[in-house]
Amino acid sequence: MPEYLTNLVRDLQKKADNNEQVLCRIIEPKESGFQVKVQGLFAYLPYVLMPWFYPSFEFWKAIGPQLIGKHFLCEIESINENPIQIKLNAKKHELKDVDLTIGKGYFGIVVKKTDYGLFFDAGYQYRWACGGIIGLLHRKDLLGSELYDYTDVGDEVIATYRGVKSDGTLAFSKDSNQSKFLTGQLNYLIGTKQEAEVKISEEGKKEYYILGKYRGTLSVNKLLYPDEEKLYVKNFIADLEDGDLIDCEVVKINKDNISFQLKLIENNT
Repeated sequence: MPEYLTNLVRDLQKKADNNEQVLCRIIEPKESGFQVKVQGLFAYLPYVLMPWFYPSFEFWKAIGPQLIGKHFLCEIESINENPIQIKLNAKKHELKDVDLTIGKGYFGIVVKKTDYGLFFDAGYQYRWACGGIIGLLHRKDLLGSELYDYTDVGDEVIATYRGVKSDGTLAFSKDSNQSKFLTGQLNYLIGTKQEAEVKISEEGKKEYYILGKYRGTLSVNKLLYPDEEKLYVKNFIADLEDGDLIDCEVVKINKDNISFQLKLIENNT
């Protein structure tokens, strides 16, 4: 073995003896783990020793291409000099916390396709800095069978978080209009006057829709209304009933909750 390789291995062995963590970079997914590079040497990082858990290796294979080039802090599980064999453990790599917001759209990668829907990993939204976030996009919630038929494992999807089901599953739904907010297809509406329909949910919450399908929000703040108008606008909104039509200006797109920010115009007030 060349002397430079011997030196690299022995330097790594010293770090193992001192329980030091090392930084590895994913090269490619294999059958049951990743081939990685650590300090100029090839090594192996098993799926079962990654920082988060999946119930199947198939999930890892689905997102594997997305993880190429990503770095993880690892402990050295084992190391042999001749032939060189290095096994790493990334269990202690620190992941960030995340709280999903109901009604917000998330990008994900489909990791499994079943007869009843699509399992996808919304951790893609955060480039897996928070680990895997597995949710179910139920087939009945897919608007149109084509969305199900033409979506395969490894495909990117956008879905809206709907909360946690009684069995602990994260529930998502798919709305074909949501992606238009995120891709810029609706930017042409910004600055235009639109008629918004008021809809009141069973919980009594007012919602607003323009063009019959795009959700909007009506916020009352000093950025939109002078102080002398705010109370009047609040009272006007409080008196709105289900089915009312109001004239609004589309101020901007709010990508966090997939909606338009709307402002009442003088015709109403």
